[in-house]
Amino acid sequence: MGMQLNLIQASAMSNHLFAIIGTFLFLISASLQGQGFSSFGKPSAKTESEVFSTSNTIAPGETFDVVLKLTHPEKWHSYFKNPGLGIPSISPSVKWELPEGFTAGEIQWPIPHQSAFVGLKSQGYEGTNYFVTTITAPASLTSGETIEIKADAAWQMCFESCLNENASATLTLAVANTAQPNEARTKELADYAKKHIAVDTPDSWKISASDDGDTIKLTIHNAGELPNGLFLYDYDGQLDAQVAQTSKVLEDGAWELSIPRNKGTSLSETHGPVLETLSGILSAKTEISGTGRYGVNISASLAGASATNAVADNSSTEETHSPSHQDTPEEIAAMSKLYDPESKINFVPLKDIPKATIYSALFGAFVGGMLLNLMPCVFPVLGLKVMGFVEQAGNEPKKVRNHGLAFTLGVLISMWVLAGILLVFKLSLGKSVNWGAQMGNPYFVAGIVVLLFVLGLNMAGVFEMGTKLTGAGSGLQQKKGYSGSFFSGVLTTLIATPCSGPFLGAAMAYTLSQSAPVAMFLFSIFALGISFPYLFLSFFPALINKLPRPGAWMETFKVLMSFALFGTAAFFLQSFGSQTGISGMSWMIMGLVALALAAYCFGHWNLPHLKKSSRLWLGKALPLGIAGLGFWMVIDAAGHEGQRQVASTGGHDWKQWRPGKVEHSRSKGRIVWVDYTADW
Repeated sequence: MGMQLNLIQASAMSNHLFAIIGTFLFLISASLQGQGFSSFGKPSAKTESEVFSTSNTIAPGETFDVVLKLTHPEKWHSYFKNPGLGIPSISPSVKWELPEGFTAGEIQWPIPHQSAFVGLKSQGYEGTNYFVTTITAPASLTSGETIEIKADAAWQMCFESCLNENASATLTLAVANTAQPNEARTKELADYAKKHIAVDTPDSWKISASDDGDTIKLTIHNAGELPNGLFLYDYDGQLDAQVAQTSKVLEDGAWELSIPRNKGTSLSETHGPVLETLSGILSAKTEISGTGRYGVNISASLAGASATNAVADNSSTEETHSPSHQDTPEEIAAMSKLYDPESKINFVPLKDIPKATIYSALFGAFVGGMLLNLMPCVFPVLGLKVMGFVEQAGNEPKKVRNHGLAFTLGVLISMWVLAGILLVFKLSLGKSVNWGAQMGNPYFVAGIVVLLFVLGLNMAGVFEMGTKLTGAGSGLQQKKGYSGSFFSGVLTTLIATPCSGPFLGAAMAYTLSQSAPVAMFLFSIFALGISFPYLFLSFFPALINKLPRPGAWMETFKVLMSFALFGTAAFFLQSFGSQTGISGMSWMIMGLVALALAAYCFGHWNLPHLKKSSRLWLGKALPLGIAGLGFWMVIDAAGHEGQRQVASTGGHDWKQWRPGKVEHSRSKGRIVWVDYTADW
């Protein structure tokens, strides 16, 4: 309510029109972000990235280091070369664009650590980390020249969800006969390296490894005292990252590290590869004797199980999870037999979901109803009501209150009708129902789009219904009638319903699980929440009197609000397109064009100064015929069936949901990730 009162008060300023437009654009922007149109869940702060060199000048034929520095937001992490989860993830990478003759080595991976993610242990990095690449300059360089190195970096960071990020940078370095280090950068990297970058295997170490098919045993001789917390992060995913690794000292003083092989995780049945060598970073919680570091890069040949046989045994699992796999008719039939919409599926949320109670549902329904007035689907009606209040300014307080009550009655009755229909389905058919489920019907969505589009045409002045707003004439003082306020309430309910589903999910789910009387009471509270700001203003007309007097500015404001209605129609048109496909949406747009032409003909040739015959044929018959064609096109478009496209993003091969898909996967012991949205 406060934000709406601010809007009304702002309009009383001398520069009222710009205040209204500015507030309108700000609220639309904020509401769209709340609907997921900003950056798809992007955190308030993104990863800070930087690319730098540890050298001020480079020398012909010598090497130098370039560094990708990443600082993640708190609690977010990126991944090691082997994330350890068993599913595709994007580890930090850099694509170098080098001058001719230059070569870049592989990234030197910092020592990772394990952290919890979706109930598993992931291997990666938090906070600030440095990814070093060594570049070799050609011997043909000439002292005094400068070279440019371009870097395109990409990485994925995760917390409760995952986001792909990238950055580009250009380094300019001078060539000299003798390389000159950047002392500040060199020290910065050295301070980090002491605890976070592994060294090469000491020459004194003797490493061997054995593999019995289930466990790999790594033996290291001549390594000194066994450090605390020894752990091997392998590069290839051969090891099970989810279990503890055990280490001990043998009689001859050698270290022995026992690690189970990767046989799949709860997210993926795919086994890790079986290779002839084992390589990775051997890390410890204390400094490793003789290295001055907390990690050592190692590589060892594996003796034991046949890699060829192990890969062959694993082929069936990989085939099962092949990204190109499509459900066969037989599988779809099997899924449909397993599907039971009334069954309860055990699921693990990424974070705790608070349970609704009668008190939280009441609070959520009322407050959520008020806030819905600022959502992009409902906001345009706010403009209609502001116009209504302006027109009522100066009227008798009793009549203003009656308009507020008529609006509230429209919201209540339409809410009761919608809720009653849902409860009848629930009680008579014994089926679970969802608030906003009507948005799954393309005919209903088409009706909403057409209604909003036609109202937008009316407000834009393409045609007029009722009294026209023209300056400060006496006609502006005339109210549109209580029926207009009642219809505004009905329209508000129809438009608010689909927005309220995602916005009030817990309260709506609780409401629909209650008995009919309790549910109707909660829906009534929700309706009162929606209408409360308008009802409050109608009972305190002193606030309405602070509005600017009717004038020519109202015509401009009315036209501006028409674009809000067009935007809302486009918002719902997105859902229509996802249900009917490109062909359905294209035909729908053509139908809207026909309706716009009909509205133009009606508004242009149905004027009092024209001949009666012209008004009859050009102002009524012609637009009626064109409108009939437009409505037929809209209805036909709603009958199209579209195939929802499922994008493969973030390295995940998402599949389209179908009845029984989850149950079929769970019957095979698989963990299922569900990406559930309100795209109807």
